[in-house]
Order: sequence, then structure tokens, then C-alpha cells
Amino acid sequence: LDPFDAVVFANRGRTCYSLRKYDAALKDFDKAVQLDPKADDHVRWRGHANGALGKVADSLADFQKAAQLDPKSAQNQAMVSRGFRIVGKLDAAIKAADAALKLDPKYTDAFRERARAYIAMDRFSEADADLKVILKANPKDEVAHYDLSRVLLGLGKQDEALNELNEAIKIDPNYLAAIRRRAEVLRDMGKVQDAQADEKKYELLSGAKFTPIP
Repeated sequence: LDPFDAVVFANRGRTCYSLRKYDAALKDFDKAVQLDPKADDHVRWRGHANGALGKVADSLADFQKAAQLDPKSAQNQAMVSRGFRIVGKLDAAIKAADAALKLDPKYTDAFRERARAYIAMDRFSEADADLKVILKANPKDEVAHYDLSRVLLGLGKQDEALNELNEAIKIDPNYLAAIRRRAEVLRDMGKVQDAQADEKKYELLSGAKFTPIP
């Protein structure tokens, strides 16, 4: 087995992943892990591919394996947090994010994953604090603006939530999740024409019919 060959497969897998060819990506990451089973990076990327395919248990298992291979990696611990959150184990998700932040107190994705777990638990004040840490470090983080809009909606602050969605879309005009959520907020606010414009934009960019967020 040649670790160099594993890197070749892993690189191709990441290319496929970026093109949303998740089945092909998973096959390449499988091969990379087979060739170099001790490389946590390959295992973690396989976790991403499994997650994109809806294989959430396999995704979590891969993230946990990556963390076992390199327990000092804040990135691996943050992805364990993501895996637990997606399968609904929110307390475990927060614990894993805490572990990531002990390894790297400034690791953005650990704050992000912990905030999302807090949001799922309706612990909006704690989520707000984590997201503001991210935005202080990088005011142009469109995902943090989007997640903060979710917090503000949970707190009943619709106008402020709309401002955060506007900021997310200003940074990334093609941010589908933000466009979709803004359409719903605008409709709830009685701004029907603006909502319809976002719904049409969403359909144009996604190629799918607009449906409300579950």
C-alpha cells in the first residue's frame, strides 16, 4: 500500500465533492482510507461525503475515527460535534465542540457547531454569544450571519433577523439557504412582492421549486 496513491485518490475525492458528485467522492475516499488507514484527513473527508449522501451514522463514525487517529486536532473534534448534532445528540455535540475549543480556543468551526447545537435546543442566548465571536473575528462570515438570523427569529426579533439575512446575501448573492429564509421572513412581514422576488431567485439559482423551510 502506497500513501502517495492515497493522496491521489483523496485529492480526486475532494474535487468530486466540490462538484457535488458525492457518490464518486465517497468511492475515492474509501480507496484513500484503504491505502492509508491512519490518515485522519482521508477519514474525515469520507465523513463529509457520507454526510452529503445522508448516511449520517456513517458520517459520525468517520468523524469519531478521525478524532481517534488525531485526538489533538480541533478540526476533528468540531466535526464530531457536527456528526452528533446531525443525529440529534445535542448534549454530545456541545461536549465535542467544547473539546475542540480546549484544543484551539479560536477555532471558528467549533463555535459554529456549538452555536448550531444551541439553536436546536432553543438556547438562543448561548448561540448568539458563539456567533458573535465568529463575526468579531470575521465580519464577512456569511454563514454566521445566516445562523444569527435563526437565533434572532427564535427570539422574536424579526427586523434584526432580516438585517442579518440581508448581510449574508450581500456577502454571497447566491446563498440559497439565506434567500429561502429571507423569502419566508418577508412574507411573514407582509412584504409579498419582495418575498416573491426572492422565491423566484431561489428557483432560478437552485433549479427547484420553492418550498417553505420545514
